Amino acid sequence: MRGPVLGPGVVVEPGASVVDSAVLADTVVRSGATVTRAILDEHTEVGVDARVGRAGGGITVTGGGTGVAAGTEFATEEDQ
Repeated sequence: MRGPVLGPGVVVEPGASVVDSAVLADTVVRSGATVTRAILDEHTEVGVDARVGRAGGGITVTGGGTGVAAGTEFATEEDQ
């Protein structure tokens, strides 16, 4: 991990990557997932092999309790 801020109760599973992001309390980033330039609100779950945000893009923000399905991508509109 490079440059992340992780809140209490955050789980980043082996094989996941969190870069230049803030991950708030009780969030789970599953194996193979990538979180880049994002703010994940509390109780978010990023599924296996999902991608949140993009390098060089704007900041992607999730709401509390958001689920990002396995294998999907979630980024700000300007990055898509």
